[in-house]
Amino acid sequence: PPVEGRIVEDLNEEVTNGVRASLLVEASDRLSFTFSHTWQDSTLDGEPMTDPNVGSYEQSRVISGEKLGDEFNLTNLLIDYEFDGESLISSTGFMDRTTVNNRDITTAGSSLIESFFGLPGIRYPWRLADQEDYELFVQEVRLSSTGDGALQWLVGAFYSDLSRNMVQAGTDESGAPFFANPF
Repeated sequence: PPVEGRIVEDLNEEVTNGVRASLLVEASDRLSFTFSHTWQDSTLDGEPMTDPNVGSYEQSRVISGEKLGDEFNLTNLLIDYEFDGESLISSTGFMDRTTVNNRDITTAGSSLIESFFGLPGIRYPWRLADQEDYELFVQEVRLSSTGDGALQWLVGAFYSDLSRNMVQAGTDESGAPFFANPF
């Protein structure tokens, strides 16, 4: 059934926590290892936008409990070896990331109803929830000249492998689905 929205003020509070650490090991004058890791977690309590039809810093919402989140771990190992006249660098990285979006799309859904069916002003409570999980592996190797000569050179290779899974579902206010898609 059509419902009226409520005006919500002072939304879009964001809480972000993170840690970064790095460790350098110089095994010899020619060989070094650098290990680094970053973790970050961000959560927002609403969409980062305002609705100009209801006022500055305000949104019109029918469904409560919006949440947006992004958490990731990023790990890297850098190996550097200095030959006589050349430098070899290997960088290996891995990222694991999860994003969660749970939002009220009643206003967008109402606009679609009006555009496609010509029924203005009808508001049905719709929620869109999705979660994406990413895993990324990256490997890069470079060999370059380090001399003072007129000819300098660089050769390298790069490999990347990304795995991404997404689940998305639309529900009404009661939680009954109107679609669900795993991608």
